[in-house]
Amino acid sequence: MNNEAGHDLLDAVVAATDWSGYRCGCGRDASHLPELLTRLLAPRGESDTDVHHEITSHVVTSEYLNESALPATRALLAGLADGVGWDVYAKVTQVLLYILSCETVANAFPPVDPGYVDLCHAEARKAEWLLLRDFRSGPPVVVDDIIEIFELLDEEEWRERLVALRDRRDDAVRRPS
Repeated sequence: MNNEAGHDLLDAVVAATDWSGYRCGCGRDASHLPELLTRLLAPRGESDTDVHHEITSHVVTSEYLNESALPATRALLAGLADGVGWDVYAKVTQVLLYILSCETVANAFPPVDPGYVDLCHAEARKAEWLLLRDFRSGPPVVVDDIIEIFELLDEEEWRERLVALRDRRDDAVRRPS
């Protein structure tokens, strides 16, 4: 999972985003989020996995999606594509689950377009191929999160297939040789 070459895609997404143009759950603009995201998605051994709680509180407030969720989702997906360890992967899927569980945007002035939730969910949907790539080799906590993400994306057919694959894998592990 780890990409020894670095985080080229993450760096590109962070650099291409005008973070100050997005409002954050803390009430400020989102220009401080790249630092938190890069701390979480740092190369193996350097990652601060505890920061995922802080990231979540900036993008989701009391089950409401904040404007900073869209660029954060893009950065998280870029980090997954670049490659991270399973401990970090599990934290990223947790943040994605929080984002996907939101159905409304936080009250803000000026108001955020109500279609913003759909936009964030569509952005998260782009992770499907990454999640499918990593499903078979992921540890149980990641596998369960991936299944839940597919459920939140209303991908029932994929979710059912993944549950069946997980169950077969679990049976093979439990079955004595």
